[in-house]
Amino acid sequence: MEDDPSSSPEQSEEDAPPPGYVRGPVPLDPRRPANRHDLMRLGAKDSAKRGSKLGETINTIIEPWVDVEADMTEMRIGRAHYHAGQARIWVNGRTYGMHVSTNSGTIFPIAGPGFVPLTGRQHQALRVFVHYNGINTRSEYELSRDNRLTDLDREIARRLWRLREREQERRNGTGR
Repeated sequence: MEDDPSSSPEQSEEDAPPPGYVRGPVPLDPRRPANRHDLMRLGAKDSAKRGSKLGETINTIIEPWVDVEADMTEMRIGRAHYHAGQARIWVNGRTYGMHVSTNSGTIFPIAGPGFVPLTGRQHQALRVFVHYNGINTRSEYELSRDNRLTDLDREIARRLWRLREREQERRNGTGR
């Protein structure tokens, strides 16, 4: 996870895709990931996708510097690499999944630069900060009441919240 979005590295086109990926168009028109994956669009009521085990990585957050629209354009024009057996797309060093069984074409982040994998508890802690609009007495009190959250869960959520605040300031022209 990068604290300074402007210094985040993009991978070059020379980087090779993982084995089994073929360059070309994806089977469906890609649609934006759900809000629960987007740090800037995440709402307090956006739930994380449930996994089979508590604490497993079940949701990946996209950092604000990632240009998802540009990645989707690359997918549309056939510059991405697609793995049909896994419904996975590799573009700009990032791996996305695609919901093809439902014919929705909705993509979701899996791994790569600008993608932060979270456990369900970390995602929950981040949503508490969203609900209380920041790291403040009310949000910290709410998090302290959940003894299942570890210090690491809280710290990861705090770091992501601070990244969200800095990006919002940058977008509003009020950044430092």
